[in-house]
Order: sequence, then structure tokens, then C-alpha cells
Amino acid sequence: AEVAREILPDQLRELGATVEVIPVYRTIAPAVDVASLTQQLHDGKVAAVTFTSSSTVRNFVEVFGGQGAVRPLVAQVVIACIGPITACTAEEHGLTVTVMPAENTVPALAEAIVRYFKEGDRVAASTRG
Repeated sequence: AEVAREILPDQLRELGATVEVIPVYRTIAPAVDVASLTQQLHDGKVAAVTFTSSSTVRNFVEVFGGQGAVRPLVAQVVIACIGPITACTAEEHGLTVTVMPAENTVPALAEAIVRYFKEGDRVAASTRG
């Protein structure tokens, strides 16, 4: 990814490898009807918002004009994150993470959301230490 953590390249370099990072994709925020989505969030028509990467969190917050604008819109919405890194980014942006699966995959995220709404299962608490 154009914006990615350097963990793997750094570890490979530590082991003596020569590493050249070549971005093969770029994450860009899609064009959205912000007014319509804002109204749907305000009217309680959105039950959950899912995030599958830190960039999806950043793009979501940016689309709504920053933390101060987005927090009240999602105060009553379930925030579901694919894993701890994404959840940490969400919390750094003022979002309260409610659902996070034990396995960091899209199918596990979907199952965790279903379980949350079906059984009231609190599958994740805050990711803050």
C-alpha cells in the first residue's frame, strides 16, 4: 500500500535483506453523498459502521469534517473494527469501538456483528490499555 506500516520491511532489513518497498495500490476515499449519509446517521437509520483498515477510519472521519463533526453523528452507532490496529486508529479519532472479532478477517467481523445484534454479545471492549 502507498500508506503502510514499515514492520515487515524493517524486520527484513534487520535480518540483512535489501528491501525496496513498491506501493502496488493506493487507498482513496470514494465520492459519497455526505448530506444524505449525515441525515441517515442523524435519523438513526444506520445501525453500524465497519472499518477494515486504519485508512478507512481516517477517510470516514475526514469525509465528515473531522473528529468534532463525526463523533456526535456516530454516538448511537455500533462501531465495528476488523482488528486491534484499526480499533486503535478509530479510538485515536474519537470513536468508541464496540465490536472487534478475535480473528482479524472480514468473515469474522461479519459474524461478530451478527452475534452482537442477535445476542447482545459484547465481543470487544475498548482497545485502550
